[in-house]
Amino acid sequence: MEGYKAMILRNHGLIVGGHDVAEAFHEIYYLERACQAQVQALTGGQKIRVPPPHVCELTAMQFQQPVEGSASRALAWGAALRLVGAREEDFQ
Repeated sequence: MEGYKAMILRNHGLIVGGHDVAEAFHEIYYLERACQAQVQALTGGQKIRVPPPHVCELTAMQFQQPVEGSASRALAWGAALRLVGAREEDFQ
Protein backbone atom coordinates (compact mmCIF):
# COMPACT_ATOMS: atom_id res chain seq x y z
CA MET A 1 0.00 0.00 0.00
CA GLU A 2 2.77 2.35 -0.90
CA GLY A 3 1.78 5.98 -1.35
CA TYR A 4 -0.96 6.11 1.26
CA LYS A 5 -0.49 8.54 4.16
CA ALA A 6 -3.73 8.04 6.09
CA MET A 7 -5.92 5.30 7.50
CA ILE A 8 -9.40 5.32 8.97
CA LEU A 9 -9.49 2.76 11.77
CA ARG A 10 -12.94 1.32 12.44
CA ASN A 11 -14.04 2.35 15.95
CA HIS A 12 -10.60 3.84 16.66
CA GLY A 13 -10.35 7.05 14.67
CA LEU A 14 -7.80 8.34 12.20
CA ILE A 15 -4.05 7.83 11.83
CA VAL A 16 -1.69 9.61 9.44
CA GLY A 17 1.97 9.84 8.61
CA GLY A 18 4.15 12.30 6.77
CA HIS A 19 7.70 13.26 5.95
CA ASP A 20 7.60 15.68 8.89
CA VAL A 21 5.19 16.91 11.56
CA ALA A 22 3.88 19.72 9.36
CA GLU A 23 2.87 17.28 6.63
CA ALA A 24 1.24 14.90 9.11
CA PHE A 25 -0.67 17.84 10.63
CA HIS A 26 -1.91 18.84 7.18
CA GLU A 27 -3.06 15.29 6.43
CA ILE A 28 -4.92 14.79 9.73
CA TYR A 29 -6.50 18.25 9.65
CA TYR A 30 -8.04 17.84 6.19
CA LEU A 31 -8.97 14.18 6.71
CA GLU A 32 -10.83 15.07 9.89
CA ARG A 33 -12.59 17.97 8.17
CA ALA A 34 -13.63 15.67 5.30
CA CYS A 35 -15.02 13.14 7.79
CA GLN A 36 -16.96 15.88 9.58
CA ALA A 37 -18.43 17.10 6.29
CA GLN A 38 -19.48 13.57 5.33
CA VAL A 39 -21.16 12.92 8.67
CA GLN A 40 -23.02 16.24 8.48
CA ALA A 41 -24.13 15.51 4.92
CA LEU A 42 -25.37 12.05 5.88
CA THR A 43 -27.39 13.42 8.81
CA GLY A 44 -29.22 15.82 6.49
CA GLY A 45 -31.56 13.06 5.38
CA GLN A 46 -31.21 13.82 1.66
CA LYS A 47 -29.58 11.79 -1.08
CA ILE A 48 -25.85 12.59 -1.32
CA ARG A 49 -24.80 13.96 -4.71
CA VAL A 50 -21.28 12.83 -5.58
CA PRO A 51 -19.29 14.85 -8.15
CA PRO A 52 -18.45 13.18 -11.46
CA PRO A 53 -15.34 10.94 -11.48
CA HIS A 54 -13.23 13.46 -13.43
CA VAL A 55 -13.86 16.13 -10.77
CA CYS A 56 -12.94 13.69 -7.98
CA GLU A 57 -9.74 12.73 -9.80
CA LEU A 58 -8.74 16.37 -10.37
CA THR A 59 -9.33 17.20 -6.70
CA ALA A 60 -7.27 14.19 -5.59
CA MET A 61 -4.41 15.24 -7.90
CA GLN A 62 -4.43 18.75 -6.43
CA PHE A 63 -3.82 17.28 -2.96
CA GLN A 64 -0.80 15.30 -4.21
CA GLN A 65 1.43 18.39 -4.42
CA PRO A 66 4.83 18.08 -2.72
CA VAL A 67 4.88 19.55 0.78
CA GLU A 68 7.87 21.78 0.00
CA GLY A 69 5.92 23.69 -2.65
CA SER A 70 2.73 24.22 -0.72
CA ALA A 71 2.36 27.64 0.86
CA SER A 72 -1.03 26.74 2.35
CA ARG A 73 0.50 23.83 4.28
CA ALA A 74 3.25 26.06 5.65
CA LEU A 75 0.73 28.73 6.63
CA ALA A 76 -1.59 26.24 8.35
CA TRP A 77 1.30 24.68 10.29
CA GLY A 78 2.60 28.11 11.34
CA ALA A 79 -0.89 29.13 12.48
CA ALA A 80 -1.25 25.94 14.54
CA LEU A 81 2.08 26.57 16.24
CA ARG A 82 1.08 30.14 17.08
CA LEU A 83 -2.22 28.94 18.59
CA VAL A 84 -0.44 26.44 20.82
CA GLY A 85 2.18 29.03 21.78
CA ALA A 86 -0.52 31.50 22.78
CA ARG A 87 -2.24 28.93 25.02
CA GLU A 88 0.77 27.23 26.56
CA GLU A 89 3.37 29.40 28.26
CA ASP A 90 6.09 26.72 28.28
CA PHE A 91 5.66 25.80 24.59
CA GLN A 92 8.81 26.37 22.58
